[in-house]
Amino acid sequence: MNEALAYVVAQRMERTAAALRKNNMEAYCVKTADEVVPLVKTLLAEGATVGAGGSFLTGSVPVIGDALSGAADAVLAGMQLLKSTLGLAGIALLGAEFLPLYLTLLVHLALLYGCVLLCDLAENRRCKALFSCLAEAVRCMAAVTALFFGLMAVGVAALMLSGG
Repeated sequence: MNEALAYVVAQRMERTAAALRKNNMEAYCVKTADEVVPLVKTLLAEGATVGAGGSFLTGSVPVIGDALSGAADAVLAGMQLLKSTLGLAGIALLGAEFLPLYLTLLVHLALLYGCVLLCDLAENRRCKALFSCLAEAVRCMAAVTALFFGLMAVGVAALMLSGG
C-alpha cells in the first residue's frame, strides 16, 4: 500500500476508534495484521471463548447461549418473509395499475390495425397511412408502458433481494 493511502486508512481507523470510544466502547488500532493476535491475547481473560454467530445480533453483541441466537434468527427470518411478501404485493399492485392501461392500448392498437385493413381494401392510401401512423404511436405508448412496469417491477425485486 502506498504511503498516501496508508495515511488515509490510518486516519479513518483513528476517527472510527475515537467515535467508538466516545460511545463508551473500547477500540484499538494496529498497523499490521501481525499485531492483531498479540493484542487480542492481551485483552482476553484466561479460559475465555471466542465465537461468531449467524445473525446480526451475535455479530455485534456477545450472546451467551444458542437460545437467544436462535430466537434472533427466527425473528430475522420472519422479518425477511414479511419484506418479501410486501415486495410481492408491491409488484402485484404495480401490475394492477399498469395492466388496464396496457390492455386498453392493445385494444386501440387492434382497432387501428382494423382501420388500416379497411382503408387498404378501399384503396385509400392517405387514410391507410394516417391510421398506420396512429397505430405506430399507440404501439410505442404500449412499449413505453411495458418498459415502465418492467423497470418498476425490477426495482421492487432488487429491493427485495438486497434486503432493503
